[in-house]
Amino acid sequence: MPRRSRIDAPGALHHIIVRGIERKAIFKDDADRDNFLERLKNILTDSNTSCFAWALIPNHFHLLLRTGRVPISTVMRRLLTGHAMYFNRKHNRVGHLFQNRYKSILCQEDVYALELVRYIHLNPLRAKTIPDLKFLDKYTYSGHAAIMGKKKNNWQDTDYVLKLFNFKLSLARRRYREYVKKGISERKRPDLIGGGLVRSAGGWDALKGLRKIKAYMKGDERILLVIAAARPQKYNISSEVNTSGVDIILCLDTSGSMRALDFFIDQERVNRLEAVKHVVHDFISKREHDRIGLIVFGEKAFTQCPLTMDKGLLLNLVDSMKIGMAGDSTAIGLAVALGAKRLKNIKAESKILILLTDGRNNAGGINPVQAAEAAAAINAKIYTIGVGGFGPAPFMVETIFGKQIQKVNVDLDEETLKQIAETGTGQYFRASDSKKLQEIYDLIDRMEKTEIKVKQFFNFEELYKYFLIPAFLILIAEILIKSLIIRRLP
Repeated sequence: MPRRSRIDAPGALHHIIVRGIERKAIFKDDADRDNFLERLKNILTDSNTSCFAWALIPNHFHLLLRTGRVPISTVMRRLLTGHAMYFNRKHNRVGHLFQNRYKSILCQEDVYALELVRYIHLNPLRAKTIPDLKFLDKYTYSGHAAIMGKKKNNWQDTDYVLKLFNFKLSLARRRYREYVKKGISERKRPDLIGGGLVRSAGGWDALKGLRKIKAYMKGDERILLVIAAARPQKYNISSEVNTSGVDIILCLDTSGSMRALDFFIDQERVNRLEAVKHVVHDFISKREHDRIGLIVFGEKAFTQCPLTMDKGLLLNLVDSMKIGMAGDSTAIGLAVALGAKRLKNIKAESKILILLTDGRNNAGGINPVQAAEAAAAINAKIYTIGVGGFGPAPFMVETIFGKQIQKVNVDLDEETLKQIAETGTGQYFRASDSKKLQEIYDLIDRMEKTEIKVKQFFNFEELYKYFLIPAFLILIAEILIKSLIIRRLP
């Protein structure tokens, strides 16, 4: 008896499960996994198939895919055939690699999408392939790390998942991780891996009655009924945002002393500027409704970005900052004066200037405290941050024996920074490491909150009728044809 064709249609959501034959390994090493992911990337890109979640376990794998230009069956045939040929050739084996057909479970998106993302991404942890959630956050062979921003997979649709939690990136990632963490203690969910039409469709009660129609249903009406049961909708969202507004100028030191290697990101040693860029990136992302400008300074000071609401542009300009781009000296007074000029004549309820440096004012010809007085005169509040550890700082230097790390004293003028903050009715902070730097920017973020009132309006149009009516017309036509025209012999 021929196999029944799988239910599929453009836009359908599938949970794919593939196991090795006799539960044997289908990935023996990282080279196998990397080859599989490269193949998966190419096939998904070629077929315009969306991938929301995935996980590789030694003897099986999970995918959460949305059908694109070609059927899922074509995508999986290319993927499984290619991997089986590679695996057998590399490991000198013959015969089937996978157990039976792959399992494809058609899912009701609005109910099960998030549950499936969590279930799939927790598989390596439940299989004891990795020790804990912290390890999962940066685990290469699961889609969880890409959603957390620790890995980059251009072929994985992380935006779709994150926007189900929040439109603000940092908040969405935080809520997503909390959601995944909560799932660790939950018991197994058989409804997320079961088969059959009804369970595959996510338990839709509307499909149960179709069993009574016996064997008359074929592919066309099954697809239409499944899509109709998913209640497709067209909607648009309009928002009305009222905010008092905060204008923030970030003054960041890019002088030569920022090359000091006394900061760490994910246990990797980085220079001070890279650590600052990492933290500032997160700070900007949180200030969704504020205008933010960027000034960089060294021997000179210049405006890298004027006050703007375009966070994408601002983040790109932060990423493009380089050590020494404004010279190797430190013109603190010039930076504060330029920041005050940028905030002058601005009709904002609150004006903030955040100055970050690791040195002493030794260029520019402007007294930093006098510049702070000018900023205070236009009601700008100034926060100052002194960056760097205590004692000599490690620098990478060229020697006759090649590049070596040597300890060098860096002169941080904390007294002047305190005076600037006091003059600007703000506060001085000392950031001796990456964690402390993050805490400082988080504290400033909480201290300078923007009052926001948002009204959102949702307009929905139900589209199920465009699939349900044709499905029943096809079904009735088939029954009439079999009953009146093409009669069955007893």
